[in-house]
Amino acid sequence: QADCEQSLQTPQYSQSRASFKKSLMVEVLFGGREHRASIWEAFSQQFPELARLLNDFGTSSALALHLQKMEASIIIDKVVPRLACELEGRPVLTLHDAIFCVETDANVVAAVMLEEFQRFLEITPVVKINLLRDGRPQ
Repeated sequence: QADCEQSLQTPQYSQSRASFKKSLMVEVLFGGREHRASIWEAFSQQFPELARLLNDFGTSSALALHLQKMEASIIIDKVVPRLACELEGRPVLTLHDAIFCVETDANVVAAVMLEEFQRFLEITPVVKINLLRDGRPQ
């Protein structure tokens, strides 16, 4: 992750992880070939196989949607069934790539998510725990 962020940062793209991720999503994954900005050149030089895959997929948004479906499948088909057992019936709710649970279960949920993504994709994702107070993120 740090290598990826460091290798793609130029003066124009020297920014926080969140804004860098947003730029990458907009300009590389969802932007389409005609909307690719200067970040594409740095991205394709650092990750030539992934750049080729993006081009081969036809549209980058098609690949992004495919990746979102994979992510959803891992959450719904792998993570949630494990949590149903490990949390002994305590509720969890999903929303896209997020899982809502009671605060005392947050570390178990994060650990299960990490394990399942590592098992299926052989990558280690970033899992953030965001606590809600009165229905709003802190």
